[in-house]
Amino acid sequence: MKDTVEVYYDKSKLQIPLLLLSAVLIFLPFEVANLLFAFFGHSARFIKHFLPFVIVGLIVIAVPYYYLYITFKFWLKKYLLKKPVLIVENGGITEKIDFGSIGFIPWSNVVTIDSISSGGHHLVLTIKNKNEVIEKFKNAKKRKKVETDFRKHGDKVLIPVKYLDINIYSLKKFAQGKLEENRKVRA
Repeated sequence: MKDTVEVYYDKSKLQIPLLLLSAVLIFLPFEVANLLFAFFGHSARFIKHFLPFVIVGLIVIAVPYYYLYITFKFWLKKYLLKKPVLIVENGGITEKIDFGSIGFIPWSNVVTIDSISSGGHHLVLTIKNKNEVIEKFKNAKKRKKVETDFRKHGDKVLIPVKYLDINIYSLKKFAQGKLEENRKVRA
């Protein structure tokens, strides 16, 4: 059995969200500009009455546009990342997929490994001591996110694998093998 599995983002799965976001980011300003040219093509009296509404409309469009841009940067960063985001090794499992990532969890803190496919594929780790996982975070926002996840899922950690370059069932089988191997060594 291999000692380590390093899992990267699957570029082909990330292309669709990136293409959709880039299309919106490119074409939305053109459509807004087209509407503004049509608006300013009317009489000065018409413009005088409706200009405040146009300004509010531009602000209403600019805020979601900014968040679309931030989302695009997030997906682009994932697409360009060259480091593994999930590592299963002899000592434990390391997850660095997104903001709520749990980092490294040693096999000594894992009870069981399972998988679910409800709402996307997830590798599910049942944890013995969730406070050990929570206490390692210094960042208050990240700690709060992990605490919220534990309140929502109990003593389980859900690792999303939807955008990763691995089959959930082969990942689960490998992780279970490493967990059993570690239990034999400790016994």
